[in-house]
Amino acid sequence: MALYDNQTLYNTLLELGIAPEKALKRALKESTHDKKPLHKVLIEQDVVSKEHLGKVISDLSKIPFIELSKQSIADGVLNLIPEVVAKKQRIVAFHRDKKGLHLAMADPTNLEALELIKKGLGTR
Repeated sequence: MALYDNQTLYNTLLELGIAPEKALKRALKESTHDKKPLHKVLIEQDVVSKEHLGKVISDLSKIPFIELSKQSIADGVLNLIPEVVAKKQRIVAFHRDKKGLHLAMADPTNLEALELIKKGLGTR
């Protein structure tokens, strides 16, 4: 389930002037040819920094962008998700409050990972 498509990402990056048009066109062409997500090609080709790309994708998908390096994470929260699951699913619990458990995910569209976490924590 994509929250945005390659063309939308391309248009947004072009409009914002984050990367040169020529580099964006080359990345879009490779993305289409190799059937890879544009964001992966952009990172592989070092067209856009991960941080800039993350912020743009965050805006497009309406999912907050979290910089884990700037978060203070309590051990009790960090250890709620077993390390093997966290690494495999590329997901980290970073905060817990009245609203629930806050997660950072490499792929926020990975609903299977969310269900696995819910089931493991007994929050179904």
